[in-house]
Amino acid sequence: MKLFHVAMAALAFAGVASSARVADADESLHIATYIDVMPDARAAGAKAIRLYRAAAASERGNRAAIALQETSRPGRFVILETWDSKSDFDAHLSGAALQRLHDALAPIRHSPDDQRVHRGFLVSPEPAKGQLYVVTHVDVVPPRQSDTEAALRTFVEQARRDPGNLRYDVLQQTARPNHFTVYAVWRSKADFAKHERSAHRLHFRETMAPYLGALYDERFFTALN
Repeated sequence: MKLFHVAMAALAFAGVASSARVADADESLHIATYIDVMPDARAAGAKAIRLYRAAAASERGNRAAIALQETSRPGRFVILETWDSKSDFDAHLSGAALQRLHDALAPIRHSPDDQRVHRGFLVSPEPAKGQLYVVTHVDVVPPRQSDTEAALRTFVEQARRDPGNLRYDVLQQTARPNHFTVYAVWRSKADFAKHERSAHRLHFRETMAPYLGALYDERFFTALN
């Protein structure tokens, strides 16, 4: 789905299994919006996103608004938002904050914005700030969706116990439930490196390999302060 042009059907939400941290089983929506600006316009892009984040955070129903900047390509950003309900998010879509962001990005956009609407699959209620933020898009073939859900539950429970992990969440797209966004926060890059070498991480990637419908898209970010 593209930013500013979202058509959503009515959603029905089911409870999901709990984990070491409380899973989100309410009617909230979790939005991931990927933004790509021209390389020489990243400062202007960052400013526009900061202003948007502050404005969105003050809107009714906004539970969280997090802005991240990609480390290897700093002209790329992701905004992660949580809205209490579909009605709150719908009101936001026609609001001034989003329109101002659209206007600011229009002359500097490098590629179209990409917005993904999710329900919470495994979500921690606690905010977290760390040195490294990892956002991963996991796309699996539809017949392996239930297998993927089971693998994610087991893996996330283990990853959340790894030293230095501050948050490990899984969001599931509402329109395409075989697509997931995984959001992790790490205290340090060294902690993440240890996690990468862990037996459960290696087992998870081996398990997932035959399920994937596209490359396992893992990107590294820092917080946009």
